[in-house]
Amino acid sequence: MLGDWVGAGPDIQATYRTAADSSGLTEGYADVVNRPDGEPTGDLCLVDSWQYVETCTTEYDEVMALWGSTPATLTWSGSTSCDGCADVTIDGVDAGSYCP
Repeated sequence: MLGDWVGAGPDIQATYRTAADSSGLTEGYADVVNRPDGEPTGDLCLVDSWQYVETCTTEYDEVMALWGSTPATLTWSGSTSCDGCADVTIDGVDAGSYCP
């Protein structure tokens, strides 16, 4: 599966391109072309590896690696916690939780 999108909202304009395969691996990037108040723009790349969890409807077992100016990793653990939140590291340092 391959997708290209152009997203626009009140705060951010970005183009996205992703490719996913049947093993649960997604690779892609987002090119942030406009942000409010002149905040930094640029490319954000990602590799996303996930495993479906039948007992949890809010999250997969998933690790998402993001890199741009600073690398980050988001780790969900739906089979053990199922709280909808991910553990975050930024540049290898624990940065707490992300709960969308």
